[in-house]
Amino acid sequence: LPTSSSASIYADFMTSSNANLVIDVSDANDTVYTNFEVRYDYDLGSDLGFTSYSKDGTEDLTSVRFASFGAVDESFTSAIQLTQGSNGGEFVFATSKNDGDGPSASYSYLSNSGFVDKTYRYRGHSHISSGGGESTITQIGVVETSDGKFVEAYQKVSDLVLDKVDTSGTEDATFPSKFSLTVNMTPTGIVYDQVNDHIVVFGYDAADIVVVRASATDGTLYNSGQFSGGIATFDLGGTDKVTDALVQTDGSLVLFGNTDLVVNSDTTQKLYMLHVSLDGTVQTDLDANDADPTDDVYTFSLSSASDFDAIDAVQTSDNKIYVVGNLSGGATLDVAKFDFSTKTLDSGFGSSGVSTITLGVDVNASGLVLSSSDELYLFGQTDDGDDYDGLVAQI
Repeated sequence: LPTSSSASIYADFMTSSNANLVIDVSDANDTVYTNFEVRYDYDLGSDLGFTSYSKDGTEDLTSVRFASFGAVDESFTSAIQLTQGSNGGEFVFATSKNDGDGPSASYSYLSNSGFVDKTYRYRGHSHISSGGGESTITQIGVVETSDGKFVEAYQKVSDLVLDKVDTSGTEDATFPSKFSLTVNMTPTGIVYDQVNDHIVVFGYDAADIVVVRASATDGTLYNSGQFSGGIATFDLGGTDKVTDALVQTDGSLVLFGNTDLVVNSDTTQKLYMLHVSLDGTVQTDLDANDADPTDDVYTFSLSSASDFDAIDAVQTSDNKIYVVGNLSGGATLDVAKFDFSTKTLDSGFGSSGVSTITLGVDVNASGLVLSSSDELYLFGQTDDGDDYDGLVAQI
């Protein structure tokens, strides 16, 4: 998620692996929490809970908040913190739920102290129903655009739906929100490309990576180069999935995820990066220094020749990319540091650019986040031998 110039950090934890850390932009207006705090979210039935922790891990017992969404099977998808105008510092949460008719999506508007803002739409929430079981809603997420509005994204059967709203919950009627997709995409995320003012949704079909681009101003689907009807697909040669997309200063994307592409007889599930230009042209610059410099994709050499699950990637202001992967079926995780300028792993980080983390009986990463000064935080879960607990670690 985007960083800011402030020092407060919020962590959102569920009983599932879904989680986010967000950087607070409103310390001057925050009267409840102390500097550089960490907030946990966890699933309590149909409620989301918020608790603040200071940087040294001290819990602020006065900070506990609960937000009831009045549904069952509520699960957290993603969160952003608004950065512009009078609403800067407030949160928009995306959740999935079962509303009695089937899977549906919900967006909720909260102040930075964890209270639902009941002036937003219907008592602080917007709700997209599955329509009496007629279709399945797949929650994707929410992004803030440069005009101070935000876009809510979800998938309804094979249609991609983008709703653009302002901070009062009023929809932009000029924004065409529904697009029929020509591929059977499983969406995994959404980012805002500020360079080109594009909404970028990414995911995968049976074996390939899928990227959708649309104008954030008027919803027009992008058609250029490899993009047709707003869609471009990428086949790395194996069963490929995308977990994250990093927008570069020229509007190109670095896609991060998993592939079982065979590299020098290695058939394991690997973490990869693929660099694609605005029009979808694959760039070969990342591939010069990995195990196979002929396949146009960078694959990470991690701590063991085993399957790894791609979790998250972040990029610092000085062009370092951190990625994290969980050892499949194992008790450790790997964090790798890649220098995007030299296109090599940073040999000064961990062991030849890779740090293996072992905590408790088992540890699983849910994501990475950077502070405004590019401090790296990992968050997830760890099993201390009794049960799984929320985890935040500075690396």
